[in-house]
Amino acid sequence: MRSGLLLTRLIAIRPSTSSYNAGLMTISSNTTTEITGPYYEATSLNTDLLDHAVKEFKSFQKTVNFNRIAEKVIPVKATPNHLQCELVLGREHLNSKGTLHGGMTAAIVDIVTARAVGLTNRNQGMASIEISVSYLAPIQLGDTVLIQATVLKHGRNIAFTECEFRRKSDDKLCVKARHTIALISGQPSVFAENTELC
Repeated sequence: MRSGLLLTRLIAIRPSTSSYNAGLMTISSNTTTEITGPYYEATSLNTDLLDHAVKEFKSFQKTVNFNRIAEKVIPVKATPNHLQCELVLGREHLNSKGTLHGGMTAAIVDIVTARAVGLTNRNQGMASIEISVSYLAPIQLGDTVLIQATVLKHGRNIAFTECEFRRKSDDKLCVKARHTIALISGQPSVFAENTELC
């Protein structure tokens, strides 16, 4: 650890300028939101990245396409190569056995890892090359899932990422995934402000 750096367990303490219900928390004007997580360097960059991620995931509540499945995923931590989110499993996330559906899992891996790359690569289009998902343990209705997306390598044309799903109650590793993403020059990223395209 470098000396002189302020480390904190607070991901963000920021006054809100808008009001919306994001599932686990309601953010409204004239309030302060505090989200806790692992230690990291408290910087204005990290706060900007988290604000960007929250804005993108909030937009999924309004979109008309497949990304809507991530409308209840809530970003709680963001650094240049890492995005941490939480999801409380609802019935819409389950298979017929009452556990997290495998296809839903793969789709959330796709969305969260792409957003992790997009934190620092906002003006470039992306397309999936390959997704590999290992299902290690079931996650059930009402469980809170910690979703950790990490950018392993960010090249000029390709980004390599990994993702873990852990049950918050016991920190059990339930899903381990890898996602390889093509970075497409000349094609801007479709941002959530155009909800019909997101």
